[in-house]
Parts: sequence; structure tokens; C-alpha cells
Amino acid sequence: MIVRGVLQRCQVAFKRHSFVGSVLVYSGLYGGGDIARQTIQRTPKDYVTTARMAFIGGGCLAPFLYGWYKILDRLLCGQTMHILVKKVIVDQLVASSMGISIFYVGQFNFSVPFSALCGQSCGYNKTTVCLH
Repeated sequence: MIVRGVLQRCQVAFKRHSFVGSVLVYSGLYGGGDIARQTIQRTPKDYVTTARMAFIGGGCLAPFLYGWYKILDRLLCGQTMHILVKKVIVDQLVASSMGISIFYVGQFNFSVPFSALCGQSCGYNKTTVCLH
């Protein structure tokens, strides 16, 4: 019963503050996905990489997608199947490539500062990228 009450309060909070909810969900999904990847690959836990992934999900992708879906809903109004198919097609043509670009640019740009913070030597030079 306690869990149900907590979930109901979270649902109300996410409806009231949808942007914050989006950031939290994306951070959790990307961070959790990285922990799952490390577990499946049986590598030692690298919390710096997990923090980087959570930041890319919550700090970069969530704001972009939140704004994009607001724009898409304004451009294509309605809830019919025809409108839904149009939204999916436009979303895949425009936002999917942007989302992938944000992900890989984030991987490249945040690899050096995060490795510098944790003090790990990643052998960064002009030809390699630290992605640990």
C-alpha cells in the first residue's frame, strides 16, 4: 500500500512538472542501461561512465526531445491514426538523426572531462577518444 501511495504522488508530480519528470526518466534509463551493459559484459563497474550516460540522457537528450515533441504536437494537431503516422514519420526523419548525433557528440565531448575528474588515465590524444 505504501508503494501505491508513492507511485501516485510521483505520477501527480510528473504531470505537474513534465520537463523535470522527463529529465529524471531519461537519466534513469540511460544510467540504468549503462549499468545493465556493464553487468552483461561482466566488466568492473565504472560509475564515471554511468554518470556520463545519465548526463547525456537527462541533460542533453531529454531537453531536446521535450522541446521537439512540443513543436511536433503544435505542427501536427490531432489524435487520428493518419496524424499519428505522420508524426512517427516526421519524428524518425528529423529527430532520430538529431538524437543519435547528440548521443555521439556527448560521448566524445564528455569523455575527457569525466575521465579528468575521476583521475583515470585514458591515453587521450588526437587520434583516440576516451570512452571508459
